[in-house]
Amino acid sequence: MFKQYLKPEKMLTKEEAIEIAKKAALEQNWPWIEPVNARRSWLSLFRNWDIQTNANKLGTNVHITIEGKTGRIINKGFCPR
Repeated sequence: MFKQYLKPEKMLTKEEAIEIAKKAALEQNWPWIEPVNARRSWLSLFRNWDIQTNANKLGTNVHITIEGKTGRIINKGFCPR
């Protein structure tokens, strides 16, 4: 009876989220610099992906938040320095 509510939701994989973020960054003409950090956002109870380029470095960072279920971009920004 309740099986329909217990089905796990289809979520984007890490690789899919990175591809969506990369496409969005390149559309904005922002640089895509490796390494890339992709992690589930604890603020969204791990439903969204936070993607950051040039990880662990200051400056030239692209930061994009993607809804994990639909692939919709929630937030995006670029820090040149």
